[in-house]
Amino acid sequence: MGELGVVEFLDALATLTGGVYFVGGGATLQLADNTSIVTLDATIELSKAGATVQSLDTVTGKQVGLEATLTTIGATGELESVNGRGYATANAIGNSGVILLGGGAFKAASLNNSHLISGNGVIAAMANLVPLLAFRQSP
Repeated sequence: MGELGVVEFLDALATLTGGVYFVGGGATLQLADNTSIVTLDATIELSKAGATVQSLDTVTGKQVGLEATLTTIGATGELESVNGRGYATANAIGNSGVILLGGGAFKAASLNNSHLISGNGVIAAMANLVPLLAFRQSP
């Protein structure tokens, strides 16, 4: 398992900037220890079940996944959850970039969308969904 260094991170803001990161089914993109992606200003594609982006919290000794830390998709960010891979978080998500679904469900505590949601799947938020509750776009 490789480790992604913090070269592309703006440490103080926990922002991943630049690049395209593809994580296939059953694969893990292991970030450097104690690294969190709070804001996404790059592209992360999670393809198929088991695609994981995580970092080891050295205090607790537990892996912390992207779903536990991401709260913002910036203007240059793109979160792709494709090939049936869902994305579920207890966080409120602000999207100024792109959310791309490919057959899965996107679930968040709330979703404030000011840009683009594309693909096919279901958008479900527990509260404050702006502007969609569910969608399906024809191929």
